[in-house]
Amino acid sequence: MTEKRFNPEGALEEEGCACQPDDMNKYPEKPKTVMTREDVYKLIDSERKYQEKKQARWDDSAWHISDWVVFIKRYLQRIDDWTGHPREQMDEMRKVAALAVACMEYNVTRERKRV
Repeated sequence: MTEKRFNPEGALEEEGCACQPDDMNKYPEKPKTVMTREDVYKLIDSERKYQEKKQARWDDSAWHISDWVVFIKRYLQRIDDWTGHPREQMDEMRKVAALAVACMEYNVTRERKRV
């Protein structure tokens, strides 16, 4: 597997080639993933379990959807302001995904009609 690096200008570097994120739309083939969707869902599930354990004293059902949005925005801002390693950014992204799942757990969410 080729290591992918993120440079400060926002370009993904792979095997000495720099591809800007906007360039990804120019290619007809689907971008290759680094993790399977199943593995990603396992990470999100483990984060939800951590959140539930850490915040067992709170009643998450009392939060309104807009409260969840505020929580998610705070973590997204941390990701946007990040100056550390991208792995640490992805730790925060895992938290964002789990917060979105929590919001859906406590609020009626409809299934997408079309795939």
